[in-house]
Amino acid sequence: MPTVLCFKAMSSADQGSLPSVKHNTSCTSSTRIQEDDEAASTTSTALDKFAIDDYYDDFSIESAAADEEKETCKRDGQNSEVSVPEYIALHGTPSPKTNSWSRSKRLHIFCKATPKIELHAHLNGSIRESTLVDLARERGVQLSPKLHAPAQQLDHAGDTEQNRNRHIAESHMYNTKPRNLLECFEIFEEIPKCVNDLKALQRITREALEDFANENVAYLELRSGPKCLLFDSLSSEHTEVCTKRRYVESIVDIMKEFEKKENDRYQEEKTGIGFCRLPLIPRLLISVDRSGTLDQALENISLAVELFQSGNLYVVGVELGGNPTRNDFCLFEPAFKIARDAGLRVAIHCGEVSCATENSNQDPSYNENMAILDFRPDRLGHALLLPDTIMEKLLNDPIPVECCPTSNVMTLELALHHGGSLVDGMQMHPQLNKWLMREYPISINTDDPGLFCTNSTREILLVAKACHVGEQVLARIILDSIEHIFEPSNHIRERLARRIERRISNVLSSLLVES
Repeated sequence: MPTVLCFKAMSSADQGSLPSVKHNTSCTSSTRIQEDDEAASTTSTALDKFAIDDYYDDFSIESAAADEEKETCKRDGQNSEVSVPEYIALHGTPSPKTNSWSRSKRLHIFCKATPKIELHAHLNGSIRESTLVDLARERGVQLSPKLHAPAQQLDHAGDTEQNRNRHIAESHMYNTKPRNLLECFEIFEEIPKCVNDLKALQRITREALEDFANENVAYLELRSGPKCLLFDSLSSEHTEVCTKRRYVESIVDIMKEFEKKENDRYQEEKTGIGFCRLPLIPRLLISVDRSGTLDQALENISLAVELFQSGNLYVVGVELGGNPTRNDFCLFEPAFKIARDAGLRVAIHCGEVSCATENSNQDPSYNENMAILDFRPDRLGHALLLPDTIMEKLLNDPIPVECCPTSNVMTLELALHHGGSLVDGMQMHPQLNKWLMREYPISINTDDPGLFCTNSTREILLVAKACHVGEQVLARIILDSIEHIFEPSNHIRERLARRIERRISNVLSSLLVES
């Protein structure tokens, strides 16, 4: 059973207050806050309209209504679950203004409206499926059936009618395209066939930024490994191949353009009435593929160091990723030492495959995980399948973990025995409940939102539903994760923290007034 961390309703004295956070960004001057933040606070009416019009569609309203009725049954000592059709038969279609299911409504709106931090998102894995299809058609690429297979029909032949209705109501929390770890890397080999020139690279970068911004992500670190692409594969006049530096600069150019538009929009909208989304700050991590060689790793790291030390504000770190069954971190450690010595921050994928419970010469995975911990990167990616001996070492001397809920459930195939339910599968997560119970430093991320059909809002909502945590716990995780970002500017970090803290306070206060 998961650890239960229930939401504690705020009293009037608690309005606007937030859970304790580990950063120190308090600002005693209200003038200073208003200068770089919001001239007008968010009203509950504007916030409610934003969330319901943009996210809380009829389908989600019905699902939340059934969730609320289930909670009522539990409080009344009943064990039966109420399906959506049953709820509607008893009460009619719920209205967005109804408060009879305010707890579930409040959670959904909070997850959408609150600003988020995204620290683990692969650029290629963020590609929209529609874009992938377009690029494949333009370039004459035949996509693998695994990549573009239609959503599977969930098999619930052995379920009761009530459970089938519940599956329908919560289908946005179901894994309809099962993909294990090895299948994911097979798919990743397909995407570069479509993203084979700078034109396609710029498109998927721009669309990824748009998608994260639409989910109220206020700070984003995309990661990508530099490649030598064509300038335009569809033109017979541009057959030359770009350098890896040009690859990175193309991403950075889109980020610069997008950030300027975001800041201009924010300055214009923040003085108006109603909800004003915080501007997205995009940054880039240069990736090293562990399937490659040390020389290739050194080439990528050298490029990252060169750009970072020349004053590029967008390249803020490096990371090691790729197929975890290939090579070993120790092979690439010299390259990451160079990056660290140059002032770059480092993230390392860790614990994606199981290993022995203790040191064993027959299990190199254990030794690799210990070597990663001894290196002490600034963040760990996933850190899933670590034995208790290694986890205890981490708990005693924490390294922040980039948790990717949907990705973890799907790659570990945790939902296979639960009819594809991501919520039920998430309750089987090997580490998350331990992290929540110990308030271990984590961030909640998407990993590959295009590949896993998810977004930043659904990720925090999945954690909330699976682990029974409320808005206060989610707020603490988001605020604490600001400490883990790789942005080197203290001014930008502190301004970001002030903005997010103020916005979360406004959202919580608005939801309290509404309920």
